[in-house]
Amino acid sequence: MSGQIVLRILLCGLFIGSGSAAYAEQTEWFEGRQQYAVEKRLKGKLLNRIECRDTGRLGLDVADFEYRVSYSDNPDGIKYFWAIGSAFGPQRERAKRQGYEMVSYENFLRKQSGLKVHCAVWHKK
Repeated sequence: MSGQIVLRILLCGLFIGSGSAAYAEQTEWFEGRQQYAVEKRLKGKLLNRIECRDTGRLGLDVADFEYRVSYSDNPDGIKYFWAIGSAFGPQRERAKRQGYEMVSYENFLRKQSGLKVHCAVWHKK
């Protein structure tokens, strides 16, 4: 794809959780390729907020940015969807089409390339 820079969507998934007390916790900063560790930590929880930032490293690999999330118990079993990446339009449309409402959104510009990277969380209405 000469002349085009595309950063694939790193994360997107649906989760159903259960729990009791509602209080927020926050993860440490993770590299993009540590998504499975985050997903394991979030099992049965409700993702409420996501923050993302550039690492300053060259390249478009998922390890070239970091994110952290805030989450809480999910006693009502609210479904959620989250995504990080530059090809963001299809994810936003998918969430809307499936009845999700955006509850957290951030973006940043890559220091080296100026590419805009988005990160968001949606909850099922």
